[in-house]
Amino acid sequence: MRISRITESYGRAGRDNPLSGITCNSRPEPTLEEARSELAKAIGKVAKSVFQDFYGPVFTVLTEQAIEQQLREFEMTISTKVGDMTLVLEEVFDRMAFGFRCDSK
Repeated sequence: MRISRITESYGRAGRDNPLSGITCNSRPEPTLEEARSELAKAIGKVAKSVFQDFYGPVFTVLTEQAIEQQLREFEMTISTKVGDMTLVLEEVFDRMAFGFRCDSK
């Protein structure tokens, strides 16, 4: 009985072709702005479901705008931090590779 269910599941997966949307690129990849907007809307929906009773419907619109702004600021912060971390890691690796040399006179 269990083997028949497994066989049926494999047969159904073969007929339905679940990877068709992934392999043929039916939806183009979103831009950064679209992805940020979708993420803000999703977080806004969660915030709305949690805080709607306390703050009302205006909270959702303000939340989506604030989330998009925070995401933009986060992206800028991350890009500068990545540059800073690159410099720090290069310095650490240089010191590890060449040893800690102190020019004492």
